[in-house]
Amino acid sequence: MGKKAEVYDAEMHAMSSAIVGLENLDNDLGTCTHLYFFADNSSSVEAILQERPGPSQMFSITFCERARDFLAAEASCPLTTTCPPF
Repeated sequence: MGKKAEVYDAEMHAMSSAIVGLENLDNDLGTCTHLYFFADNSSSVEAILQERPGPSQMFSITFCERARDFLAAEASCPLTTTCPPF
């Protein structure tokens, strides 16, 4: 990710990688009832859905594109990004 990468960038990368990884899940796992993405940084949780220019924009674009594709195929499975309380 580079020498100037921050925790924010790592969390954006992790959420983007996680949704990309959904393509590799076995369809035999059953029906999706709810899909959650957790991060401990509220800024990254909000930014992942915004596709705005800025740090880690490419991760946001990838996440949103894959989320739209996933939701088109799994319309009954809600997707939530959240920052859990600690």
